[in-house]
Amino acid sequence: MTRVVLPKIMSARVAVVVGTLLLAWFGPHAAAQSCKDLPRGPEKMQCWKQKHPDAAANKMQHCLDVAVQRDSATDKGTKKEFMHDCMRGKVGG
Repeated sequence: MTRVVLPKIMSARVAVVVGTLLLAWFGPHAAAQSCKDLPRGPEKMQCWKQKHPDAAANKMQHCLDVAVQRDSATDKGTKKEFMHDCMRGKVGG
């Protein structure tokens, strides 16, 4: 009797784990109607880049131009930090 119950329990656990992973992976994207609905982070940036490739390229070029004008290292720190802040709109230019 234990042999019959054990596979059912294991398959139920596997189904729960797989379902949880699928919800975690697709959950934010399925619920979001637009990129603005996503929380700040890499998923939101990727969504924006996919939906607006020209705007993303223009923003990146603008930030690179500002970094060159400011010699890429300002009071904000390293070039990576500067680019991150610029892409988020925290740097004027």
